[in-house]
Amino acid sequence: MNTDDVFKLFGEASCWASILEEQLCNICMLNERVVNQHKYTPENAKQTVKKFSKLTTGQPLAKIKKTLGKDFESKVDEIFQPALEKINLLIHDFFIEYRDIPTDIERIPLAISEPNEIKAAIFPAADFATKTCSTLTELFQSRCNNAAQPIAPGDSPQAAHP
Repeated sequence: MNTDDVFKLFGEASCWASILEEQLCNICMLNERVVNQHKYTPENAKQTVKKFSKLTTGQPLAKIKKTLGKDFESKVDEIFQPALEKINLLIHDFFIEYRDIPTDIERIPLAISEPNEIKAAIFPAADFATKTCSTLTELFQSRCNNAAQPIAPGDSPQAAHP
């Protein structure tokens, strides 16, 4: 084990953090398209992506909670809050905590175990977000293909595919 291993694991954990962040923004964009599909055209799609890509990780979560309502707020926190806390630790504190690993090789095992723990917290949330994006994409495509009305809050994938 050496510092290269630490940097590799940090990069892997950062990659999963980026995937989660991107998928949370995708959920927000897809939700807006499903619920308000008449508002989006190819001309303003780029502008919409730009708007959501500027959000910090917590902002899409707040939008998701608002969309789902208070009944689902604790479920959203249960799924995503541990990952968000680990992402903040990774990005803001990790190399402050382990800045001495180039000269103190005894700390390398600790510096290796932490990114693994962080990945373990981020992966389930990223996986859930990816599956949610897939479901919303199917709903949106189904509605577009059927030329149906926008989906009302509370509609389910089963309702979209009779």
